[in-house]
Amino acid sequence: ADIMAAPFTSDPSALSPKRLRSWPSNRLLPRPVSVGCGYVAYGYSPGHTLIVRIEDGVSWELPSTNCTPPNFAGDWCFEQVFGITCDHVYVRGGIGVSAKITRAAIAALGPGTPPD
Repeated sequence: ADIMAAPFTSDPSALSPKRLRSWPSNRLLPRPVSVGCGYVAYGYSPGHTLIVRIEDGVSWELPSTNCTPPNFAGDWCFEQVFGITCDHVYVRGGIGVSAKITRAAIAALGPGTPPD
């Protein structure tokens, strides 16, 4: 499966999709996708949150460790994205009732991974 993008159109014959990169998992989307300021972000499995720049398909994954069920050992597992701006991704982090909403600075994520 691939991650695709296209400019908005109400005319199906004018649709011009472009491939951004491959889908990183064999799982279906467990939560809604967030789009803003030229980025798309989503949590695709526990501890896995992917951010993709729509312009060129460069991507980043928020760092989470030991977040795979049933043996959660991580203390900050990013997963559900609530919103995205030009500067930050707002995401749920933590486990269970201790989960909080935090923001991750896009500029602090480094150069990213080129599209495949």
